[in-house]
Amino acid sequence: MDEAPSEPRRPRKRSAPATDDAALGLFVASARLARAASRLLTYAPGVNPLLERSAATGRAARERGRERIESAAQSALAAPEVGRLVDGALASPLPERVARASIEHHVGDRVVAELEPERARLLEQVLDSPEFEQALERALSSPKVREAIAKQTTSLADEVAANLRGRVVAFDQRFARPSLRFAGVPSRTVAFVVDIVLAQLIFIVVAAVAGLIAELVGDLRPAWLFGTLAGVGWTLLVGGYFIFFWTLGGQTPGMRLMRLRVVGPAGSPLGFGRALLRFVTLLIAIVPMFLGLAPILFDDRRRGLQDFVARTEVLYSP
Repeated sequence: MDEAPSEPRRPRKRSAPATDDAALGLFVASARLARAASRLLTYAPGVNPLLERSAATGRAARERGRERIESAAQSALAAPEVGRLVDGALASPLPERVARASIEHHVGDRVVAELEPERARLLEQVLDSPEFEQALERALSSPKVREAIAKQTTSLADEVAANLRGRVVAFDQRFARPSLRFAGVPSRTVAFVVDIVLAQLIFIVVAAVAGLIAELVGDLRPAWLFGTLAGVGWTLLVGGYFIFFWTLGGQTPGMRLMRLRVVGPAGSPLGFGRALLRFVTLLIAIVPMFLGLAPILFDDRRRGLQDFVARTEVLYSP
């Protein structure tokens, strides 16, 4: 079969260029040419210094403009009209409204919530800084701080002692006979207990040292010998404690706490012999169930057996 003759191709028609596209292409090409020309222009001799001077002139003009704006703003704010406007605004209900609105909308809480992480971070940074540690160490080691702490501790101790002394003396005065000069059973008992505790602490320290020496040398045998030496040592140490302070100033630390003083005939200070006699008689007065101290409750000068024998008196010391 014969093939059918093919149809001749029709030539394609070219569409006319759009005016907008042509204008956009010309603009882009012109911009590229202008940028290339400006780059080439900077390499031209004498152009770069001119551009630098122009830039410096522009910066100076900008600074002068900023200064003029600031000066104009300061002048405007310093004008009396602005002061009258501020006074009028503060005298109006506006501040109350702003405060009320801030409270109603929890502005303060929101600000605190926003600043809380930053505050915690800054606080931790300050506490961990070596400068803060040095400042804290310098402050704690300051003589003024140590003096204040010592004064505070002394004041507290004095206050506690004064309170205790006042209560005991007030209770003691209920049983006063004709005179308030002589110390009674309550105040003398408190002073005696304090002295016994102090003397016992001293004995414990001395016994510990003696025990350490005995461990190095060897055990004392028989056991009754060690007990006898311990009892004799305790008696001598406690006796030396009381005799020493009675002869030194007429009062032991416990008596000083309670403001008491032991004196001899006619208010004379105690000598060693009188102090020794008073201590031995005090032990004899304590042995039979403290019966030797019972006369303190009935005697006008509140004397016990040790006071009758040694001719002593216990007075309140001012």
